[in-house]
Amino acid sequence: MKRLMTLLILTGLTTGLYAEEEERSWKADVGIGLMAERSPYKGVGTEGSPIPVLDLKYKKLYLRGTELGYEAFETERFKVSAFADFMGGYEVEGGDLDKGYQDIDDRDTQFEGGLELTYKLPEDYELTARIALGSEGNRYTLEGSKLYFIGEKTIIRPSVYAAFNDSSYTDYYFGVTKDEAAKNEGIKKEYNAGSSQEYGIELMAEHDLNESFALVGFGGVKYLSGEIDDSPIVDNNFIYEVGAGFKYKF
Repeated sequence: MKRLMTLLILTGLTTGLYAEEEERSWKADVGIGLMAERSPYKGVGTEGSPIPVLDLKYKKLYLRGTELGYEAFETERFKVSAFADFMGGYEVEGGDLDKGYQDIDDRDTQFEGGLELTYKLPEDYELTARIALGSEGNRYTLEGSKLYFIGEKTIIRPSVYAAFNDSSYTDYYFGVTKDEAAKNEGIKKEYNAGSSQEYGIELMAEHDLNESFALVGFGGVKYLSGEIDDSPIVDNNFIYEVGAGFKYKF
């Protein structure tokens, strides 16, 4: 799997987390980073990639990496945003898998659109519910997080989340058709994946070097449920992700 936009999760951390942020109608953070991610697919292993760090906002409209969104409603505690993401899901080329599995069809990222609901709790806790409806299937996520401010220049944000993937989503990325089974000697029969779950722990951080430059970092581990792990094209159901980079704040 090559999910190039993993570091965009990190970009989301750097958006509006400081308690006292300058009030203005726009903001722009740009930078570059590196990420490494273990793939669940057989033989792919761990892949590393450069990642753009992009966070643009004008009033209620924002662009974070490949996600375009609009903050439709907001109070002191509650916010509702509509979004469109051009690189949801997973990505893998059949030729990257182990011998005996290389003639499967490529799995491509999907276009997703939906709603995100965020509720801010006391003591810098936050709950987020996300509904993503995609071209290959749907995904529903619930996340809890907390901010820790270390001195005046560092923020750390640990979080836990649970995601539910519907059967169309799981079957597209991890199912195997009769045709694919016939073409690959390592696959004995077709596999129809049902709905699946994903559980993860993440840690994100930002450290200001000065008023314009900041270092950013991200690490996470996620567990993929049995519906994914039982797939003949999967050999890892514990996935780790790490990334680091820097950004310039205009």
